[in-house]
Amino acid sequence: MSTTSSSRVPAAIDYLVTLFQGAATLGAAVPPVNVIDGPKVTADPGPLALWVGVDDITSPAPAAADDTQQWAALGRMARNEQLVIYCTAQAKSGSDDPRSMRVACAAIVAAAEDLVRGDASLGGVVSTPGNAAVTAIRWQQGPGLTGGGTAARAVFEITAQARIGG
Repeated sequence: MSTTSSSRVPAAIDYLVTLFQGAATLGAAVPPVNVIDGPKVTADPGPLALWVGVDDITSPAPAAADDTQQWAALGRMARNEQLVIYCTAQAKSGSDDPRSMRVACAAIVAAAEDLVRGDASLGGVVSTPGNAAVTAIRWQQGPGLTGGGTAARAVFEITAQARIGG
């Protein structure tokens, strides 16, 4: 199968990981956000983390993304793909201060959203410039998210549409 007829999900995830890891507001920030490609959890992710392609960091097999494709009426093979990439931001500490963890977690989400908004074609991966966006966020907080102290977690969706095939 050629790359012009397959899903854009793998390329979009790769692009987001690279973008977030190199960003001055995330992976290159001070202190840095640990940007993790997929559900790698063999080591403590640190106080600030962002998983790309993960909707539930506690699941042994989290969802990375969803996509649907429909005929684009532009020839036999052309399709429009609607894709959703899941990301999880987390801020944690050994303290019992949920507010500061919410603020830190919200800052991770805001930085990711600003980066996506700044390149809504995801580096040219999606063919409709200006349509990639953070479209949904589910918030979690509390001491049960970590072994001690408190944490805030935000699972968010980056959605986009691509034209594939043709």
